[in-house]
Amino acid sequence: MFGKRFFVIVVMLLGALALAACGAPDVEPGSAPGEAPTGTPESEQVAEEALPPARAALADFLGVDEDAIELEKVEDAEWSDSCLGLGGPAESCLAEITPGFAITFNVEGESYIVRTDLQGNAVRVEAAAEQAPDAALAARERIAAETGVPVEEIEIVSWSPEEWSDSCLGLGGPDESCAAVITPGYLVVLRAGDQVFNVRTDESGESIRFQETADPETEYPVSVVNARQELADELGATLDAVEVVSFERAEWSDSCLGLGGPAESCLAVITPGWRVMLSFDGAVYEVRTDELGEAVRIAGPGTDSPEGKPPDPELGDAVLFYERSGGIAGEIVTVRVYADGAVERTVGPNAPSDAVEAYSVEPAAVEQLLADLEEAGYFELERDYVPADTCCDRILHLISIRTDGEVQTVEALGGTETTPEAVWESIAIIESFVEEARGQ
Repeated sequence: MFGKRFFVIVVMLLGALALAACGAPDVEPGSAPGEAPTGTPESEQVAEEALPPARAALADFLGVDEDAIELEKVEDAEWSDSCLGLGGPAESCLAEITPGFAITFNVEGESYIVRTDLQGNAVRVEAAAEQAPDAALAARERIAAETGVPVEEIEIVSWSPEEWSDSCLGLGGPDESCAAVITPGYLVVLRAGDQVFNVRTDESGESIRFQETADPETEYPVSVVNARQELADELGATLDAVEVVSFERAEWSDSCLGLGGPAESCLAVITPGWRVMLSFDGAVYEVRTDELGEAVRIAGPGTDSPEGKPPDPELGDAVLFYERSGGIAGEIVTVRVYADGAVERTVGPNAPSDAVEAYSVEPAAVEQLLADLEEAGYFELERDYVPADTCCDRILHLISIRTDGEVQTVEALGGTETTPEAVWESIAIIESFVEEARGQ
């Protein structure tokens, strides 16, 4: 009798346990069975090691005393990598699930979330757009303008107060005049889709500079990597066959990088970017990009160009080539003069589709033109008189002349005080010659 009664009691107990298990509430992700839901005092006890470094990180981030920071709640979390999902573009983050906490603090009525691992060894502050300083919002708008990504789709990953070494935010070019004064500002990390950008600003956000992101495999700036890929695709070549000769910062005369077609609508604004010199199969190519490498244009090939210099224009059978480009209108005028007296003039990007104005002068007039240029000192000039700072709306002049089998090329930018007078005198001689040819 006792055995039967014992058996019934055991069965009843097992049934009760089964019902209790079926009716148990769901456990929140990241919590183990038996733990309290996230955001409870028990969670705070579990996060005891992570709380002090999280509070200290937020105090440093906001520039406030730790006493001004109040704890709101602690939530269990699983982050996507060792950087807690907030790594910058130059960081090496281990791609493994990292358990930790999302700790919410309150400072003067504003809520802030700090991410940590379990021990508080890794700590990151989430940066909400509504809490960001004006400089970070200005940086986001600049990235939106450069990439074409809607501003609301660009995430402000983080920002941090910084003191830059000069008025150029530590990113001035070799020919820039940067005041050597400590400039307070911010380092802002932004994410637009798969791309992450480091942006430097001053305190107000009026001065903004991009910290060039390097490709982790090549260590070249991303703009150079994109230029190399574009040329390889254009030539049908493998990427390994395209070598980087040199690259330097540049400012282009318009949004088409000074290489717009006749039917293109190019915004006439100075566009910061890069001039990238690449070589393939014995030829050197100039490739132009904007600052982020989003816009890429191939200027053209040359042969036997000096290392780090743009290739000479293709003379063909001409003895003289002259190109004037830029200015407010962004117009490109190209002239070719031949030994037999033929003169060709085009207005446009110097493409085969451009209408060619043809004129004719006596061969002796061409000989006199070359003699006048020699007397002006043209053949004693250097190749390049273009400064690194090409601002703003100035005209670029490119001359190339062949005499006795040798080619002398000169490139100069209008309004550059250090350019020798012989350059401007040579340009005046050529333009006067062309106008006389057009008037005949």
